[in-house]
This record gives sequence, C-alpha cells and structure tokens, in this order.
Amino acid sequence: GGGLNLWGIRGSAGEIGLKASGAEEYFGLIYIGDTSTFKKLVEEDDSGITLEEDAVTGSLFDGISEPDTSIDVLIGAKKFMEGWNSWRVSNMGLLNIGRKEGSEIIQLFGRGVRLRGKGFSLKRSSALDGKHPDHRGLLETLNIFAVRANYMSQFREYLEKEGVEIEGYVELPLFIWANEKFLNKGLVVPRVPEDRNFEAESDILLEPETRVHVHVDMSMKVQAIESGSEGVTVVDVRAGRERPILDESLELVDWEKAYLDLLEYKERKGLI
Repeated sequence: GGGLNLWGIRGSAGEIGLKASGAEEYFGLIYIGDTSTFKKLVEEDDSGITLEEDAVTGSLFDGISEPDTSIDVLIGAKKFMEGWNSWRVSNMGLLNIGRKEGSEIIQLFGRGVRLRGKGFSLKRSSALDGKHPDHRGLLETLNIFAVRANYMSQFREYLEKEGVEIEGYVELPLFIWANEKFLNKGLVVPRVPEDRNFEAESDILLEPETRVHVHVDMSMKVQAIESGSEGVTVVDVRAGRERPILDESLELVDWEKAYLDLLEYKERKGLI
C-alpha cells in the first residue's frame, strides 16, 4: 500500500490516470502528447511506480469539470492550455515552463484566475455587495508555485508586462501594550558597572566550539504567487521536515563509499 499506479487510458489518447495502490478511483490525470516516451522514462527510473492499462474507463479529461469527478490533480503540457475551460482550477504548478513566449504564460494564468462567481458574474465575492459566507476568499484564491526559482521570476515578469500588480501590500496596525505584571517583582537586568570600562579591561578569546555541528538543509524551497481578492502576492515556502536518522540505521552505512561519493560530487561540482 501507499504506492503510485499509472494507468494508460486505452480509449483516450494522451491520458494516463493516477491511482494510489489499492484504490478504486483515480485521483489525478497526466494529459500529454507522447505517452510512450513518458512510460519508458518511468520504467527506467526504477522508482517503484507501476504501469497498467485501462481498457474500460472513458476519457478522464472530458469529465474533469463534472461535480462527481474524483480527479483533483491535472498534470500535462500546454496541449490543454488552448480551448479548455474549467472553473475548478485553484492551484497551478510550473514544472517546465517559462522559457518561451510570455503570451502562453498569461494564457495559463488566465485558466485559473477566472472564476464563475455569484450569478455567473465572473467576479470574486470581494467585488460584490452583500454578505458572503466565511472563508470564501480561500476558495477564490489562485495559488501558483514552481519547482525552479527562475520559472517564478519569469512568470512575475510576464505578469508585470501585462499590467498585473505584484507584491501588493496591506498595512495592518498592531497595537503594543506594556505587560505591567512584573513591574513590582524586583527583577534585575544584567549590565556592566558604570565605573568599569569593559572594552579596556576585558579580553575575549574565541575558541572552536565542539558542540557546533554543520547543518545542511536540502529540502525543496518553493516560491509561490497567490491571486486573491487582495491582488497578487508572492510567498516563499519550504517543503519537507527534519527526520533524524537512527543510530542503528547509521551502522548500516558504508562510510568509505559515502566518503568517496562525496569526493566525486565535490570534484563534479567544482567545489573547493
């Protein structure tokens, strides 16, 4: 359990359904032009992903906008950027885009920033009068993220050229009050006596600190653009969490091979 299964939809060219191992329904869809090359890459990757064929299910893409669809993730090339509309788009991930014409980027952005709105007004609730349900703004927010920082920087440049405001700011006044609870508790503040010259009388020797350990953060860092009722904002997020390696697991590591691999990596990257 917990694995990923890819199912080629035999009756619909270019579609590959995504299922979790043991699941009955598809949760995602890959919609690309060259599925044979993609399947070959998956087989060569040896990542444990299984490939199957589905000769019964019809097109998943055609029903992706239906209320009862189980598809929540759509992965594909720009083949569905043109001539396709869906009110369901709420998150966009840029996997390999941003190097060509900006018009395609704006077109992709338009696929998600538009929404149906109340009474088919094509407007967000913030632009309409009257009371609205709580947290409606979260449903009306388009989130855009990328696996490479340069994709996001190019995407932002294209938006700015089209007159879309980036880095909108909202000023929130924060009132600060003093905590008077400890004023009469006799608390002391450490400081140098007034009749002493600390700089002239004291010497500070810096020695190596053996308790300091180097920490390398290899987690993925993603920059995202959110389009909501307050405009377009840019946020930086960090994926993953720390997972300490158990001592019994470290005993299984071939440290000589690990050391040689590090030397090879150092030479390949031209590190000092």
